[in-house]
Amino acid sequence: MIFFKKFLTLSRPFKQLILILIDSVILIGSILLSYLIRLGYIFWPNDQLFWVIFGAPLIAIPIFIQSGFYKNITRFFGFHALWIAGKAIIFYALIWSTIAFLYLTSSEFAAVQTIPRSVIFLNGLISLVLIIGVRLLGRWLLTNLLNKINSLERVNVMIYGAGSAGRQLSTALGQSREYNPVAFIDDSREIYNHSINGLKVFSPDNLMNLIDKQEIKEVFLAIP
Repeated sequence: MIFFKKFLTLSRPFKQLILILIDSVILIGSILLSYLIRLGYIFWPNDQLFWVIFGAPLIAIPIFIQSGFYKNITRFFGFHALWIAGKAIIFYALIWSTIAFLYLTSSEFAAVQTIPRSVIFLNGLISLVLIIGVRLLGRWLLTNLLNKINSLERVNVMIYGAGSAGRQLSTALGQSREYNPVAFIDDSREIYNHSINGLKVFSPDNLMNLIDKQEIKEVFLAIP
């Protein structure tokens, strides 16, 4: 938790630099993995092909930066950012394959070094899955860790009333930095043990027990 808090306090340019380094490793690894899938054994490039593979980040990163790929905050990585990332990665894959093809065909090693068409396709697909997958995984981890940190720092509260006012109140409290709603109390028997906005509904008879068990500090009334 301490390490995570320190990471969150890092400057945005430094976080972007970390993402660029991660993406660079993924880009190189995607090409090597594509060769592994295509050839069926671990492939290590020599001579010109080495620079074609390990120089992939030099082609991709400027494209990613220009597209605004690194302007999106990881924990808010949504559909729009997903669309931007997809277009940037596909464009990179096309540019890389074109440059690699022209470079290798013009070199003296063209007779022995080549890039199979399946590797070009696999590289684009694997890069797309891994780079976007890392963002989505990062968003999930950041969201869960932030929720855990916030829940430790916030006061546990209960809402009396699971109607429309109670649901609105639970949403507002869930976004606050002071309160952590943990349950609903309601008089309607038909909704007991049901979940509303992620909070379980209990009977008023359970009130005192829940206050002790959940360490409830306050009870908010959301009833007519």
